[in-house]
Amino acid sequence: MNRSTIRIKRPQNLSQTDKFSLKFPKSDRLLETPIQSKLELIELVRRGISKKTILKLADLLSISLKDFAKLLPVTERTIQRYSDNRRFKREVSEHVILIAEVLIKGLEVFENKEGMNKWMKTPNRGISDTRPIDLLDTSFGIQLVMDELGRLEHGVYS
Repeated sequence: MNRSTIRIKRPQNLSQTDKFSLKFPKSDRLLETPIQSKLELIELVRRGISKKTILKLADLLSISLKDFAKLLPVTERTIQRYSDNRRFKREVSEHVILIAEVLIKGLEVFENKEGMNKWMKTPNRGISDTRPIDLLDTSFGIQLVMDELGRLEHGVYS
């Protein structure tokens, strides 16, 4: 995981090398629990992400559960069958966290949900006139979107 893809929070009494907090800007929680280290992030993947987190991310992207499910290695029907607190397997959980990182970076770059969503749903020349949201179904696509957000953050427009 690239440290630049997440907001870094460094309390004075913690080591600066491996401490971070995965959160929305303004401290609104995105994941079910605050993450203080990479090991906690790994533990969250192993424990599994709940359906509530998936619904929260779909809402943040302003897309339906059906469209969000297309980004995940799981069907919409499977997600629907889960109770809000039931946890998904590692493969799904890890992919959800990768998407969450993109959304966090998008919120940092665009400073609001609306700007991020407009960018995510508009074909982008920097990624072969593809809509960034359409690339979130693979880890390679997620990395391309993160790279493009990084360029925007540093003022390099394509």
